[in-house]
Amino acid sequence: MTATVRTCLWFEAEAERAVGLYVSLLQDSRVDGVVRPAPDAPALLIHFTLAGVPYTALQAGPGPVHSAAASIAVVLDRQEAADALYDRLIAAGGSPVECGWLTDPWGISWQIIPDGTHQALFGGDAEANQRAYAALRRMKKIDAAVLARAAAGEEAGEGAGEGAAPTG
Repeated sequence: MTATVRTCLWFEAEAERAVGLYVSLLQDSRVDGVVRPAPDAPALLIHFTLAGVPYTALQAGPGPVHSAAASIAVVLDRQEAADALYDRLIAAGGSPVECGWLTDPWGISWQIIPDGTHQALFGGDAEANQRAYAALRRMKKIDAAVLARAAAGEEAGEGAGEGAAPTG
């Protein structure tokens, strides 16, 4: 049996605008096809690829409300790249949450994770992991260097690093 799997994201409106933003954010992203009920009608379906992963946007009017129970998680190889992606989504109308999460203008949850985050949080030393996790809980945007210092037992108080911020 052959199968194709895509995550489908429901949009009340502005699916084309959302997809346009999404594909502008990451390499290996593109619009693969648009289905319209009529030539001059808004898109009903937009098939797109985001960093090599296939998605579909469904613009179907009012419907289910998005939640953090499903999110787009992006792991980036450099802190600067993670910061730039996070900042672009916020500048587009997104809202910071905590621990590297944010909600974009359409209610889709994103996790922006710089390289080094998983090692600090899930390395082999449980106490180091707990210190890193405590530091993470004080952040909106993740700062992997602050997490590494916390894991190492160095002081990483509130405000340490650009990404550290109280969650309030």
